[in-house]
Amino acid sequence: MGFQPGLSFTAAVFQNEQDIVRDDGAGGSESLETTIEGFETEIKGRITDRWRISAGYSYLDGELDNGNTPREIPENMISVWN
Repeated sequence: MGFQPGLSFTAAVFQNEQDIVRDDGAGGSESLETTIEGFETEIKGRITDRWRISAGYSYLDGELDNGNTPREIPENMISVWN
């Protein structure tokens, strides 16, 4: 069984590490290492001659080197464009 012509499916699994420099509240700065792991899937394309869709799901799991979870990282995200 395959996809209908005009539809595509993509998926990605990833791990991203970055350093964040922020104000320490005492006039200096501190550096934190962030690790983000997750995956994304998306299906997009033409359902009919007059109907296009793009739908995706992302799962992210992030952690700072001090053990906290970054607040800017949504754990689950769903998008549907019709």
